[in-house]
Amino acid sequence: MLARRWSLAGCLVVLGTVAACGGTSTPPPGTGSAAPRSSALSGESALPASPGPATAATPMPPASLIAGWTKFSPADGSFEIQMPGLATELKTEIATTTGSIPYTMEMVMRPGSVTGFIVAWADYPAATAANLKADPILAASQANDLAGVVGGTVTNQAQVTFVGHPGRAWTVKFPTGTVESRAYLVGARAYLLKVVSGSGDDPSLAQTFFDSFRVAP
Repeated sequence: MLARRWSLAGCLVVLGTVAACGGTSTPPPGTGSAAPRSSALSGESALPASPGPATAATPMPPASLIAGWTKFSPADGSFEIQMPGLATELKTEIATTTGSIPYTMEMVMRPGSVTGFIVAWADYPAATAANLKADPILAASQANDLAGVVGGTVTNQAQVTFVGHPGRAWTVKFPTGTVESRAYLVGARAYLLKVVSGSGDDPSLAQTFFDSFRVAP
């Protein structure tokens, strides 16, 4: 299944160096890849090619609970997101040029479909937050996510902001489905949000998932 093949894919890359996050995955075969095109995506603000410093974050109001979905928030209450069921958790560490940092991934498969929803995050030491450079972190995260793509076509990619925080968004289409991803750097934490959808699944669910994401002020 498309979603399960991607379930451990897209581990966050930090400063361009990453350890295996519990395994690798191989997308389904397709018709080859094509050069990506740049496009701003719904729900975020597009940035110029060389964006300036990120503006201060504006707190977002709580999202209304989606019918049939469950609100997920980690123990520290640092963010919340809605998912169509209880998540399965993976914890590991990512190797960086300054040492290992914790990495957590939560995944839900939507009942009755092949659609999978993933939220993952990695925390830098708080003391390094002021010196983090968003562009290389986000670029490496996207590059790692796309490195193993075979038979897919990158149909959208853009620099975006999430309530003032820098981010990137990209979409890969396969003959059997679509993978949509968002990466954000919020303070000392890097986030990755991903939705893997089969060709017969509701495409609007991905944007619903992304729109439900909230970070604490």
